[in-house]
Amino acid sequence: MDSPAVELNPFEDDSDAPFGTPDYRYFTPAQDETAKQMLRRLGEVTPELPGLFVERATTGDIVLRAGTLRAPMERSKAPVDALMLALNELLAKSQVASRYVAVAWKGSGRAFAFTTMDESLDLLNGGNLEAKDLGELMELTAW
Repeated sequence: MDSPAVELNPFEDDSDAPFGTPDYRYFTPAQDETAKQMLRRLGEVTPELPGLFVERATTGDIVLRAGTLRAPMERSKAPVDALMLALNELLAKSQVASRYVAVAWKGSGRAFAFTTMDESLDLLNGGNLEAKDLGELMELTAW
């Protein structure tokens, strides 16, 4: 997706969406998008965590911050994966019930849906997520 605009459903039509419902909030990283650009768009689509930014902690670690909350970003991960892991951890610390989960879909690129645990379990059982098992899903979502 080349547009920096945030859309509730960024897919061309409902049949192209990972699941046939308009009820999910989606985030689709654009090809060649920098981590800073992704973070700006994630901030727009995630009003539950105002003021998202990345900083270097006094320990030298890179962390994602929202107000006083911090979550480490794993350097060994791709930028979008590191952002999503840290973002989900901040959502957990903020006691937000939903998380971003990577969806398995036939389109190009990647897509993340903002869902609850119950919805994610249904999606996992239906084979609609990148996560292959419950353990992997729980690790990625910080539930």
